[in-house]
Amino acid sequence: MFRRLTVLALVLGVVGFVVGQDKKPGDAPDKKDKGKMTPEALVQSILDRMDKNKDGKISRDEAQGQIKENFDKIDLNKDGFLDKEELLKMARAVLANGGGPGKGPGPGPGGFGVGAANPYDFDALDKNADGRLTREELKGTRFYDLFDLIDTNKDGKIDPKEWEAFVKKDKEKK
Repeated sequence: MFRRLTVLALVLGVVGFVVGQDKKPGDAPDKKDKGKMTPEALVQSILDRMDKNKDGKISRDEAQGQIKENFDKIDLNKDGFLDKEELLKMARAVLANGGGPGKGPGPGPGGFGVGAANPYDFDALDKNADGRLTREELKGTRFYDLFDLIDTNKDGKIDPKEWEAFVKKDKEKK
């Protein structure tokens, strides 16, 4: 059950990531199409973004973000690749359970957003799933004004180590 929920959460995050990446800055959301992505379209969108060598599957090296982090859970046949069938099974399950852009467990794209059960959830705040938090990703949260304090190496991005150090200190204050 836990594994299934983990995979479901992962796919919801991927849906949000992929759909969010397909829009160009300044594009208005298309309200009539919101939430109507088909499993096949979702899989094709993922493959278009990650399948660099265009062989119809995603290797571990090609995988990005949460897909890379959870590669072994997604690779159901354990062949070292994520093929269309593996991605399609997950996409069907997610969309059948009401998943999709802005749907699923919790607010935000793919069900991951600010206000989710754990406000310190790095992955929920990392909207583009690149493993770093930007000032833009923290807009609308209490962490936005603390960005410079959290970004200890001053590279303009908050990595997981910086985030964990901040969370530890912040929880000690409470």
